[in-house]
Amino acid sequence: MAVQASTPTLDARAIRADFPIFEQLIHGKPLAFLDSAASSQKPHQMMEAMTDFYSTSYANVHRGVYVLAERATAALENAREKVRALMNAPDVREIIFVRNATEAINLVAYSWGMSNLGPGDLVVVSELEHHSNFVPWQYIAGRTGADFAAIPIDGCGELALDSLDELARTRRVKVVACGLVSNSLGTINPVERLGAWAHMISSVRLDKTTWGELPHKFEAGTAPMAEAVGFGAAIDYLNAVGFEAIEAHEHELAAYALGRLAEVPGITLYGPPAERRAGIVSFNIEGIHPHDVAQVLDMDGVAIRAGHHCCQPLMAKLGVAATNRASFYLYTIPDEIDRLVEGLRKAHKLLT
Repeated sequence: MAVQASTPTLDARAIRADFPIFEQLIHGKPLAFLDSAASSQKPHQMMEAMTDFYSTSYANVHRGVYVLAERATAALENAREKVRALMNAPDVREIIFVRNATEAINLVAYSWGMSNLGPGDLVVVSELEHHSNFVPWQYIAGRTGADFAAIPIDGCGELALDSLDELARTRRVKVVACGLVSNSLGTINPVERLGAWAHMISSVRLDKTTWGELPHKFEAGTAPMAEAVGFGAAIDYLNAVGFEAIEAHEHELAAYALGRLAEVPGITLYGPPAERRAGIVSFNIEGIHPHDVAQVLDMDGVAIRAGHHCCQPLMAKLGVAATNRASFYLYTIPDEIDRLVEGLRKAHKLLT
């Protein structure tokens, strides 16, 4: 008899004890942080690793030959290896530490795009993209004379992949820039299919390339050493919890939230079904601006995001100026979704 593998689980209530942010009250109420898609909260294990580095090992890396410098260099490179393993990168030299994803995308767009794009080339993004993965490519395409196009979305907020071949019919596709998950709708994009399509349709040949030494050519000046150490500690923490358990937890929360939110009067929900989205739900309440909704919720200690979420082309496609967005993570519990729903009922009663 075959034994069916069980779905990995996590204990979100126990995990919350690792996050000091939840020890405080907001307007006299426990904090329900439902904005993890913007910035997730940090466990004390990560903060302690950074504090220990600053307290015992802080020195500039790859330069000094004294103990602190060697200790700092080892800590930085140890973190680089942890990121490589997480990303399944073939070589540790491919891991470049920058300040954030937006800086990384700009670095690639300017350094690679300005040298490799030109008239007749096509840069492809999607209508789901955050501005950070839309604007740089749009700008570089304009600077180099390349064309720029976006993969449209269907009525469920998912990519309309039947449009791909038409996009590539008359132009050379040089770049396909698409996030795995929509930060606004939570849509999980089929990046495997996009990657396969992008690599069957075109090839790029460089007769001769001379590269500077990686990763240091892209890490000028003092490296973000403590931040890298903290990143490494965060990876250790997430590996201990288990990524499959986190994913399952988010799917459960998304399904629960979509069901509860449907009970709110005047609500419009955006995006695909729970099984095809991450822990993100976007919605509007008829006749109430998202900012007003967020302020009412804040008075009850519930933190959500309201606005266009740096996705204005997507908002235009949805026919709205802004939405409310609640996003969940490994420390989110169903009680917080219940508090969100009750707060939305209050906002509807107060403001309509």
